[in-house]
Amino acid sequence: MSACVRLFQSNTPEFFSASELPEFQMYLGRHATGSYWVCEFENNIIGCGGIRVRMDGYGSLCYGMVDTNYHGQGIGAALMNFRLQKFLEYPDVQKIRLDTSQHSYGFFKKFGFSVCTVEPDFYGKGLDCYHMERDINPDPAITPVPEGLGLSP
Repeated sequence: MSACVRLFQSNTPEFFSASELPEFQMYLGRHATGSYWVCEFENNIIGCGGIRVRMDGYGSLCYGMVDTNYHGQGIGAALMNFRLQKFLEYPDVQKIRLDTSQHSYGFFKKFGFSVCTVEPDFYGKGLDCYHMERDINPDPAITPVPEGLGLSP
């Protein structure tokens, strides 16, 4: 848990507001078991992210992040594809939703997510919330997992 908190802090304040940290810690303590994974490289946790499956046909991406020292190296894409594949294990999921900021919504657009609504200053002053969604796709484009990167619960 402390490694995931460190990742969160490495992405604050650009991608997360410091005020979100207690909610993230609560999520890790209550909801992440079995549906939250970490990325390890050379015995260090450098990324994490989860999913949530709802009963109404929707799935959600939860708290995906990569250590800022590893941005731009394909790790986020590998973690995203891993989580998209996990949704295929749930035949009732028809759409996937997520909330993100103006700083990372472009990343999610590459994976077929569309902006539904935007809430200015939702996470804090200058940090807007982009509500996004996409249809489940049984054949998403797979990005190869970078050499030496392990994904585990």
